[in-house]
Amino acid sequence: MTNNLRIVIIGLGTQGIKRKASLGKLCSGTVDPISNTAEYRKIEDVPLENYDAAFVCTPDTYKLSIIEYLISHGKHVLCEKPLSFSAIETYRDWE
Repeated sequence: MTNNLRIVIIGLGTQGIKRKASLGKLCSGTVDPISNTAEYRKIEDVPLENYDAAFVCTPDTYKLSIIEYLISHGKHVLCEKPLSFSAIETYRDWE
């Protein structure tokens, strides 16, 4: 039996493509509203039982709502680039 996480990549720009290549078989799916190579257009389309964690490789505008969705469903999250909030209350909501 293996203990490998099943990871979905959200965003297939430069970083998402690099992450997908490095994950190999651990990548259980890709999400991107524009890319023709993505299996899904939005994270809500991916069945929750198909993955344990997500790499969020999206523009800053979309990160917060994606991360909140993932956390609310008990998923592990790795977020590319620094994550900044417009208000400290956003962070406090996650404590």
